[in-house]
Amino acid sequence: MKKSDGLGAKKVLVINSVSSIFTIVLQITVLVWVNRFLLQRIEPEEYAIFPLVMSIVLIAEVLKQLFVGGLSRFIVEADARGDDDGVTRIVSSMFPFLVGSVVLFSVIGALVVWKIDWVLEIAPQYVGTARTMFALVVTMLLAGMIAGPFSVGLYAKQKFLIKNALDLVAEVVRIAVLAGLLLGVSASVMWLVVASTAAQLLRTLMDIYWTRRLIPAVKIRPSMFDRDTTRSLLGFGAWTSVGGAVQIISRTVPLLLLNRFGTAVDVTCLYLGRLPDLQLRKVISAGMVPIQPAMTSLYAREGLESLSRIYLQGNRYTLWFALVGIAPLMVFAGPIIEAYVGNTFIDAAWVMLFLLGRYPLIFASAMFYRVAHASARVGQYFVSEAVIQVATLVAMYVLVVRMGMGAVGAAIAIGASASVLQLVLTWPLGMKMVGVTWRQLARFTLLPGMLPFAGAAGFCFVYRMLFSLETWHMIGIGSGLAVLVFVAILLRFCLEPEDRQLVAAATKRLRPPARGNPGLDPAVEAGGLGKGTGEKV
Repeated sequence: MKKSDGLGAKKVLVINSVSSIFTIVLQITVLVWVNRFLLQRIEPEEYAIFPLVMSIVLIAEVLKQLFVGGLSRFIVEADARGDDDGVTRIVSSMFPFLVGSVVLFSVIGALVVWKIDWVLEIAPQYVGTARTMFALVVTMLLAGMIAGPFSVGLYAKQKFLIKNALDLVAEVVRIAVLAGLLLGVSASVMWLVVASTAAQLLRTLMDIYWTRRLIPAVKIRPSMFDRDTTRSLLGFGAWTSVGGAVQIISRTVPLLLLNRFGTAVDVTCLYLGRLPDLQLRKVISAGMVPIQPAMTSLYAREGLESLSRIYLQGNRYTLWFALVGIAPLMVFAGPIIEAYVGNTFIDAAWVMLFLLGRYPLIFASAMFYRVAHASARVGQYFVSEAVIQVATLVAMYVLVVRMGMGAVGAAIAIGASASVLQLVLTWPLGMKMVGVTWRQLARFTLLPGMLPFAGAAGFCFVYRMLFSLETWHMIGIGSGLAVLVFVAILLRFCLEPEDRQLVAAATKRLRPPARGNPGLDPAVEAGGLGKGTGEKV
């Protein structure tokens, strides 16, 4: 990173991550309002259409990843090496397969739209709505596939401030369209998809424009079609498709099982209880997106050994980020659901508890995927994920189908399978990939990463025993105090020397610079990705 940039590499990543998170937080805010607005005005049978239709689309997303999963990663690597011909070769080699897959998916999508009532259990009066929603979602999915190679410019060049500004523009458009339809036309779940389609179309067009500006080498040249390049891309994409299949098990199968072996209330409870999990994951993912191309570029220049410290630091930071607000959501789950939608969907509180309860274990190895992706060694990661989700599927069959435990049974299956197998399978594989020992993991990730959460959870239990949580006011006070407890423990007991340097630099930038000393903290100015002054790893 050039000194003229005025920021160390770590600070650039922090700024990019924060700007990514802002738009996601706005999306969550609107989603909270929309869900409550619709649940107060429409039947559960109509509302359940949305998660069911979206669950079918995830199946198509898996097949999509086979063809586009490796594009962004390999374009980033080629661009980092200054290989313009390599970029053009990647695009030219994959485009024919993208066209063929779009034609195939168009036929399959049309058949599903036609026979949607065969695929899903839907009340007859809502079949037309389901058809329209599915048709719109599939249309945008196919458009995204064709546009995939021509939409990676901002990501590859790490222009995340621009990317997030465009995300914000698209989100404002979505909110405006959605509010206009809900308040001006009717309360219908279909408007969620209509508004999202309009925003996604705008966002895709903006991505194409910026890619053409930033990476002119992203173009189709039939003479540069290369079988070996295609084979490498499809091989990487095949593993990302395994990851997509994992997502189907964790996100789609529970809804489809409840659609057949439960009730519309079960479907809605699972959807509502899973919303905090899904939305928090979006926030966490948005915060981590900027580091992926940086790690890929670092690997292209320095190899796998350069990523070991990032693995430990990244896991620690991700735990702090993921767990900062989890304790009140878990301990106050019942009062939150009652205050939000009433007692009808109270099982959503148990869903929330079991799904969020796995966070300390799954995010302790959050950098496993990032390292595997950067080094193009995603096979080990996705094998571990596949094992976890097969175990999840078996547990869901027992608890939902055989024992009839509904949404709560599905949540228990997801939470328990992920927690146990992360500990005995995923952690060891990630540590082996980067050459990290259990002692190092405990010292640099587990103890500092989980201690603030343990303190915040203890505070929440005491607060709930002492106070009644029948109003949003009391829930909000308890949640805010829990976050303060989390931050206090983190700052007092859990920071490494390099972490303290970043905190000091951030604090310094909030104050006006002293006269005659306008520069940055020298420790931060000299800092770089994955470097620090802490104990050697």
